Amino acid sequence: MAFVLSGSAPTQPDADTCDTGMRHVELPAVPQGETPTVCISPGRATLFNFDTDLIPGSVTVEGSDRFTKVEPGPSTLKLIPSVKVAAGERLRLTVTFQDNAAPTSAAITLVVQAAQAAPLVNVYRQARSAESYEQELAETKAKVRQLTEENTRLRVERDGPGGLTELLASGVMDRKGVPSHDITKSITETATNAFPVSRVTAYRSAARVVVEVFLKVPEGTPPWKPENATLTLQGRKGAELKVVTRWSPEPIAPLVFGGGVSVEAEATPDVTAGTFTLRLWDTSGARTVTINGIRFP
Repeated sequence: MAFVLSGSAPTQPDADTCDTGMRHVELPAVPQGETPTVCISPGRATLFNFDTDLIPGSVTVEGSDRFTKVEPGPSTLKLIPSVKVAAGERLRLTVTFQDNAAPTSAAITLVVQAAQAAPLVNVYRQARSAESYEQELAETKAKVRQLTEENTRLRVERDGPGGLTELLASGVMDRKGVPSHDITKSITETATNAFPVSRVTAYRSAARVVVEVFLKVPEGTPPWKPENATLTLQGRKGAELKVVTRWSPEPIAPLVFGGGVSVEAEATPDVTAGTFTLRLWDTSGARTVTINGIRFP
């Protein structure tokens, strides 16, 4: 009989709630609640670290033939999904432990997301150590600090003079203004994109960049509103700009001209000298758009 992993994290994460930091999961002797979920993403590694050795050959991953890597160790498991897994798909992972302590085995649901994945999942069958709590506390403080800084920035922008004067006063724009460039002909689209791209324009100021994307939603398709975005430097794994605004005035409807989305990120000219990839996805994670070859003026 297989026992299931049980933790305090939400059991049904979507693209908004997916935990992309270090994850801690505790195993009670008696299973409780639903099988928890861990987010995985094509091309991104997720490492499971168990505090007890596993029985060799006991690890099973549903759809393992669609993973680039399924690499079990004595007490670890490294997973890298390939592009063959689809966003929104749910796959089952099971493991069996070597000793006779309860639980003897465990299961977890892997939820495929377009661009988010938990890089490290620590699985415990006993009370957590003080070090693990300190690590989680440090991560929580970092998140609170980030939110505090963002709130401070938003208050400054709200109380500022507005318009171009505020852009100059905040340092976002200098006397060179905001150069723009139509890069539609130079970008490449991923074959798995939910919608074709009609136009892409790149903008750059002293401290920000913006990618404006217009999409063609086919007739008979439900309107689509991208809720999340990443802007990643190609060729440098993990080099990702901090997205500060993702704005779409309304869901992009079929056959409506002008339906688009703007993604703004913090960046200085020296950082934006390379080529970037933009990923857009909705709350379900099932309909995604990936655009490669983005260069800023």
